[in-house]
Amino acid sequence: MNLDEKTILKIERYLSDAMNAEEKAGFQAEVNASKEIREFLHIYYEIDVFEDEEDWILYQGDKEKVKDVAKLFQKEDTAEFSRKLQTFQKDYNQQISSKNRPWLKIAMSTAIAACLLALLYVTLFQSSNLTNIYEDHNSWDELPSLTIKGDAVVKDPSEIELSFNEQNYTDVIIFCNDLLSTSNEIRPNILLYLGISQLEMKQYQDAENTFNLLASSSTLDHHKGYWYLALTYMKQEKSIEAKETLLQISKNNTFYRHAEAVQILQKLE
Repeated sequence: MNLDEKTILKIERYLSDAMNAEEKAGFQAEVNASKEIREFLHIYYEIDVFEDEEDWILYQGDKEKVKDVAKLFQKEDTAEFSRKLQTFQKDYNQQISSKNRPWLKIAMSTAIAACLLALLYVTLFQSSNLTNIYEDHNSWDELPSLTIKGDAVVKDPSEIELSFNEQNYTDVIIFCNDLLSTSNEIRPNILLYLGISQLEMKQYQDAENTFNLLASSSTLDHHKGYWYLALTYMKQEKSIEAKETLLQISKNNTFYRHAEAVQILQKLE
């Protein structure tokens, strides 16, 4: 689910009443044709019911507020939760209308808006936390060299290392997969370069599979897989999975980046 930059800018202008009559008519046509934009605006209107006086997240000319909600809205769990609340609100409002209790309808709308506000607040806080932590810890400077003695299976490791340092991650993925396909042996160093390249290319499921393969192996460096798996989860803002993986690291003080994992868990509490 996506709202592109152009659409977000239009929403900003719409919410700040900066559109002329012609622009409003054109935008309204887009709203009518786009379920995503309608759901996005619905979230804003529901929050408006609840927070009209406080203006906690209402649009007041600040582009970042719209962008923050747009970012959250693009998360499937947020959008799905919104849809469920809308369905519940519609069904409940029909029951209330049949009983002629308008005050209860207002109370229910306020409660639903409160739920949406709480969800957005928690998701925004959690998302920001994980994003910042990932940016602070995603250094690849400690990656082992592929030219070290004992990695004789690698015919030309300099190709992988050179391509990685030049950020040619597509080439790294190709080289690593070629090397791994020649044997069933687990090669930790190759898996690290492969997984990180997949992460950089936003091939998140592949990166998870690669680091899980390393973490579950019987190699001496298997524990490094947990750290990079945690980074992969943080990059995707998967807080539950990130915490579980960091917890595994924290339980064994011989694991790679043990101290950092403990510190991150404390930040996420």
